[in-house]
Amino acid sequence: MLNYEDEGYEEAHTKEVIDYLLQFLNKHYNKKHPKLYTVIEYFPLKKKLPYEAKIYELYNIAMEIENGIVVSSDADEKIYEDKTRVLIGFCVDSIIYIGFQGGDHITISFSDGYIQIYY
Repeated sequence: MLNYEDEGYEEAHTKEVIDYLLQFLNKHYNKKHPKLYTVIEYFPLKKKLPYEAKIYELYNIAMEIENGIVVSSDADEKIYEDKTRVLIGFCVDSIIYIGFQGGDHITISFSDGYIQIYY
């Protein structure tokens, strides 16, 4: 399996890349020393102008696939404070690509915007 983080790898979504993302997050999940993530959601085509990105922080993000939908959770359940957050759940088929860039963040791209997860 490729190490997507080290290579700055970017690829059209495949089950392998999605599985790698889930494994990456699970590998960094630690109850004793929670991992802090900064999440940026930018979906300007869904909103009226002027549009501002949503920026928030979560501890210990975990993801799983249920019936073709990527479902996310976090240690403190703060993800659910804003029900409009795309990270809560999105269709696998809506992903254009997943990229591990610069060794410090993951970008999940869709046709109408993207999510960046800084670690």
